[in-house]
Amino acid sequence: MKKRRKSREIAIQILYNFHSNNQAVDDIVNEEFFEKYSDNSKKYAKILAESVIANIQELTDVIKQYSKNWNIKRIAAIDKIILQIAIYEMKNMDDVPAVVAIDEALELAKKFSTKDSSKFINGILDQYRKKISG
Repeated sequence: MKKRRKSREIAIQILYNFHSNNQAVDDIVNEEFFEKYSDNSKKYAKILAESVIANIQELTDVIKQYSKNWNIKRIAAIDKIILQIAIYEMKNMDDVPAVVAIDEALELAKKFSTKDSSKFINGILDQYRKKISG
């Protein structure tokens, strides 16, 4: 699964750009910045980004449900994006075990967000994992 970490990193950047600049995913992926990444990394990143966008309300609702005492508007944009990617993978990607999606989200939070974000993200994703696993 570590091969997909780069794709997840790219997906975070695509989604952040999408939300910040309201650009189409294809336009973002074709920007010069993304030329340095392999086609395979960009392909999975694009799938993730487009899937998150297509399911944004459902993913946001899950975050709202499990982020007790937190208004969704107060959650950092990067943290929401990381959560959305992980929740999407946990729910829809049969080849990504929930524990892997959580571990990847925590690594992404350490790289892209604040020191305390990984604890917050882990709490939400672990609750969601318990719900979906029965």
